[in-house]
This record gives sequence, C-alpha cells and structure tokens, in this order.
Amino acid sequence: MAPLADDREKALEAVCEDGQMLRHASQELQSDRGLVLEAVSVDGLALQYAAKMLQKDREVALTAVAQNGLALEWVDEELRTDRAVVSAAVRQDAAALRHASEELRADRALVSEALRRDWRMLMYASEDLRQNREVVQEAVKLDWQALEYASLDLRSDRQLVLEAVRDDVQALELAADDLRADRALLLEAMEDNGMALEFASDVLQSDREVVLTAVRTDGVALKYASEDLRADAEVVLEAVREAKSALRHASEGLRTDRGFVSSCIRANAGCLEFAPEACRADRRLVLEAMRFDRSAFAHATEELRGDRDFVLQVVSSWGLALEHVSRELRADREVVLAAARQNREALGFAPSDLRAVLAAEVSADPRHCLRR
Repeated sequence: MAPLADDREKALEAVCEDGQMLRHASQELQSDRGLVLEAVSVDGLALQYAAKMLQKDREVALTAVAQNGLALEWVDEELRTDRAVVSAAVRQDAAALRHASEELRADRALVSEALRRDWRMLMYASEDLRQNREVVQEAVKLDWQALEYASLDLRSDRQLVLEAVRDDVQALELAADDLRADRALLLEAMEDNGMALEFASDVLQSDREVVLTAVRTDGVALKYASEDLRADAEVVLEAVREAKSALRHASEGLRTDRGFVSSCIRANAGCLEFAPEACRADRRLVLEAMRFDRSAFAHATEELRGDRDFVLQVVSSWGLALEHVSRELRADREVVLAAARQNREALGFAPSDLRAVLAAEVSADPRHCLRR
C-alpha cells in the first residue's frame, strides 16, 4: 500500500480501523502523538511503527501495553525498567515479562503476578528467583513442568520434586540425576504410579524390590526394568497380574515358555492377546485362557479359529464364539447349529441365508438354550 503521506485525516481514519495501518503512514505522521495514541489504543503492537521519541513516551507506552502486553518489546529500554509500565503489560499478557528489564525480572512480586497468569513465565525470571524455593514452588503447584526452569539446586530438592511427581510422574525426568537415583524417593513415587520406573536410574531399574513395587502398581512399567528382571518369572508374573499387556515386555525366553505363559494365563487370562503366535496357536493354552475369560478365544491365531474340529469344541460350550471364527466356518451349517444350540443369539453371526434356514430348526430343538 502506498504511504498515507501527510493526509492526517485519512491516516487517522485508517488507524482507527486497524492500528497496524500506522506502518503505512509517513514518518511525520508516525511522529504525531495523537495519531499514534489512537493507533496503539486499537492495536498495541502498532507501537513498533511509531517514532522512537514516542516509544519513549510513558503515556503512549502505557496505552500500548494495556491493549497488548507484548507491545512492551517496542517500548524504549528505559521504560522497560518502569514497574508500572511492565506491570500493566504483564497484567495484559504474562509473556510480556520476557521484555522487562533484568532488574524487574528479579522483582519477586512482579514475577509472582506473571506466574499466576502463566507458570511458564518462570523461564524469564532472574537466576536468583529461579533459585528461590518459594517462587519455584508457587510455579510447580500450578504445573509440574515448571520444574524445568528451576535451578539445578532446586531440581535436587527432594520435597519439591516429590510435589511435582505427585502431580505427574514425568516430573522425575526434570529432576537432578541424584534424585533419580534416590531409592526411597522412587519407591514413594511408585506407590502412586509405577511408571516412575521409566525415569529411575539404571541401578534402580535393576533393583528387584523397586521393580516389583513398580509393576504391582502398573504392570506396563515392566518395559523399563533391566533385561535381567524382564527375565525374572516372579517379576513378570506380578506385572501380568496387574496388566495383561505386560507380557509383551517379558524376555523372549519367558514369552516362549508355554509353561510360564500358562501361569500368566491363570493370573490374567487376557494376557493371551500379547502372547507369541505359537502360544496363541496352542489349543491347550487357548482353552485354559477360556476357562477364566471366554473372550480370550478372539486372540487365538487365525489358523486355530479356522480349525473346524477345534471350533466345534469351542462353540459347543460358548456359542457366541461364532463371532470370532473364520468366515468359512461362520457359513458352516454344523458349526452354526452347534453354536446356536448353546446360545441362540449366536445365529446373529451367521450369514443371513443360513440364519433364516436354521432359526426355525433351533427354535424347535429342545436342546437349544439362551445361555451366554
């Protein structure tokens, strides 16, 4: 757009609609105090196009930051040491703190005001304030992630870190290395969330008691245990008992041990879903899992769910298993009839033509039942 030259009336009309139009005004109009005040009252960021002398004008600066706190970036350096100007900016947008003078970024009251609006502003606080326990604790109470901006000393503060961890276990990742190796701290954290093991030191990930505590709270934490402990039958069994998916994090030796998988199934039948294919193709293991949870049949291999003899055995005791058999067997008259005799609702999984033919036959058969 061509400059608005010296036509003040047109320029005034333009900035009243859009403060950013000040950038198209002539240098003379960008030095016009009244015009600039109008522009920054509409859009504080228009201050960047004002003449330098007006960026030093306290009233202009206050008007701009009241409209948009981030306009503080364009305020003259001397005014960025003015507490009233900076405070007005922070009240409008806490992120304005980044443009405050070093002295004001060390002002505890001002920083606290910014933190109440946005905990992330701790990153712009002075080094001294990031070493101040009360200030950091204030931010951490708002969001555990504020721990990232704390001084190293405070990231080694056991109580402060524990407060953050209670909010979210990921806070351990922000803790100093010495705390991630603090056995008592980790054990306490794991009472609430076993996934704290992810952020523990290598030594603690190899500590049997620590790992057992973790997996009893959250079995999936097994994935962060040492290789040796993922091969420990008792540890893995405890993990599977708590979470069926933990089986996939066991050592290959345990996962392929059918006797061990059988023990896991007795602890949590749903773990069949996460067993190796060879186990999911094992009739005995599938039937054992079904003793505890009949839906485990859905996790048998495709080949086994297409084995006619095995399927007949299964649907005769649980008709609704028909939902999970191969398409070919869902169209097999004898298989469907066996399923429907156990539970008439199984007919719903048969092809419509076969369903219509068998419905009357099943209804007339005194052997059919509605058991699930």
